[in-house]
Amino acid sequence: MTLFVNLTLCPFDAKDLNREYSGGSFLVSCSHCGAEWEVHNNLVLRVTDPNWELAEEVAVIVAERIGEQLENNTVRA
Repeated sequence: MTLFVNLTLCPFDAKDLNREYSGGSFLVSCSHCGAEWEVHNNLVLRVTDPNWELAEEVAVIVAERIGEQLENNTVRA
């Protein structure tokens, strides 16, 4: 089974990620929440955890927006 991961947005706060190449691997980082990953070929390792409080706040905001959109779609139907 092949699994593709496209790290373009942070999975914790959906902000753009920074990428740096050094010594055969990439360092992928989020300047917003502080999470960092080291990428070697097809192996991705989290180096630094995100700011969990910030990530939780963003998750609540996203959940509220999804709820609003679902509610708006239900009203129209």
